[in-house]
Amino acid sequence: MLLLFPALAGLRTEWQEAASLLGAGRLAYWRHIGLPVLWPALLGTLTILIANAMGLTQRSMPWSTPATT
Repeated sequence: MLLLFPALAGLRTEWQEAASLLGAGRLAYWRHIGLPVLWPALLGTLTILIANAMGLTQRSMPWSTPATT
């Protein structure tokens, strides 16, 4: 969640106000403005979380012993 706070702060209230003045509802705002703006941050956060989970999984496997030469 901490990785998404700057992206959420980047959503301007003017965008939501402008969309509502043009007749867009809440769903239309998120579909056409909110999600496209947040998409790169969501994708980056998901990538970091998956990489972290893969690293922790590899470390916790009993057969994963450090390579000795």
